[in-house]
Amino acid sequence: MKKVLSIVLCTVMLLSLFVVSTSAAAWDGTTASTSLKGEGTADKPYLVETAEDLAFLAKDVNGGNKYAGKYITQTADIDLGGKEWAPIGAGTGSPFAGVYNGCGYTIKGFYQSAPLKFSGLFGYLATDGFDGGIANLTLEGKMEIKDATLTGHWSASPLVGWSFQNTTTVPTNTLRIINIVTDVDITVTNYAESPRAAGVAGYAFRTEFENVVSNGDITLNGKAQGRAGGIVAESNGTNYTNCVNNGNFTVNCETGAIRTAGIVAYSSKNATERFMTLKNCVNNGDITAKVAADTTIYVAGMIASFQGGTYDLNLVFDGCLNAGDLKGTTGGTANSYAHVGGMGGYPENGNNAITVKGCVNTGAIAYEGGKQDRTSDIFGTIYSANFENILYSDCVCVGKVKSVTFSVKNPETAITNCTENAEAAVAAAAAKKITDALAPSATKIAGFDTAYKAPVVPDPTPTPNPGTGDVATLLVVMAIISLAGVVVAKKVSAR
Repeated sequence: MKKVLSIVLCTVMLLSLFVVSTSAAAWDGTTASTSLKGEGTADKPYLVETAEDLAFLAKDVNGGNKYAGKYITQTADIDLGGKEWAPIGAGTGSPFAGVYNGCGYTIKGFYQSAPLKFSGLFGYLATDGFDGGIANLTLEGKMEIKDATLTGHWSASPLVGWSFQNTTTVPTNTLRIINIVTDVDITVTNYAESPRAAGVAGYAFRTEFENVVSNGDITLNGKAQGRAGGIVAESNGTNYTNCVNNGNFTVNCETGAIRTAGIVAYSSKNATERFMTLKNCVNNGDITAKVAADTTIYVAGMIASFQGGTYDLNLVFDGCLNAGDLKGTTGGTANSYAHVGGMGGYPENGNNAITVKGCVNTGAIAYEGGKQDRTSDIFGTIYSANFENILYSDCVCVGKVKSVTFSVKNPETAITNCTENAEAAVAAAAAKKITDALAPSATKIAGFDTAYKAPVVPDPTPTPNPGTGDVATLLVVMAIISLAGVVVAKKVSAR
């Protein structure tokens, strides 16, 4: 009897070696579905079940279907196979304006090498009379862009190239990016001018980011300028809550101002509404920037450079943590500075207040070159003839709190209960309070329940599902099992 059991177990084990996984195959780079299941409503959303469905969505949006007011749900993990991806939403004339819910699933094998103005899984995200956005998705892959000759505004970011609403008027709709994880390394080499590279979005105007995490590293090596952010490269009129960067950045260029930071590289003056709130945001990445020319650069844990121009500039940093080491190096000392700060590099111009409360810096802040030390654990430099109030409270820093200030009406008028040169244990305890508060968002987009739910785990019991190439092998195994059964039967009957 023991011999019989041994033969049966061996044959079963042998058969298990030829069971083919039921997971979806990687995308071939060209095939697209002919349509999506579903109706696009909140109750019966369109379904993205495969890579071919995702490719159809890109083709359909780029053909002019904005999906405005429509709902899309991803139902499984998707493998793009490392094939070149054409973004969903090719530009301003063909944006994606719906709601995409990844339901906690992953899109892996994302890859882009072509220099694009509108890069990413989604090239252009917008509203078109309805609320819109992306939620509950993990994106994995890489971007490798070489010899880009693009000039002006162009993006090199994996989730969204542009997330945009008009900033000259108050929009009636909301645009949100919620519960996202990106794990995409970005390398841009020998570029001509100023890529907007970031772990999530190249540009974001009037967009709300909640519980967004970037794990990818960014490397920029080029001729002129360079902007690298953990979450967004260029932004305004946008708020960030529970956003985390874990990637390390290295930015080198020959000339032009470098701006790089753990959350937002640059808050531009190309908008009339210039406000930004960072609440419970964390940078864990080490960031280094170097320019060969005798020019100025900006490095920070949260926002590298932000400008108000002649408009109000309202900036709030609430419970933010920089734990990464930050360093800026300039190529000369005649006309250059390296503005390096744990929270911000260089707030410039504008009216009204800057508020920093409950923030912590545990990273090293350093610079080389430049005419003067313009570094601190809060801001490297503050410059404006109109700033009325610069308020710090309950901050903990391992270095100095005060910034270099110029032409400020009331520089750092209130510094309350802040600790500088804090001991490591004190700083670590303050940092832990911030990281412990990180949590997923339960915010809804257009009434669509995008609160994070873990994907349904399929029954782990393997089911034979051989591909055509395995049929012959499987038949051989079945024959072996059959023969083994005959032999066993003969031996048993002989006894």
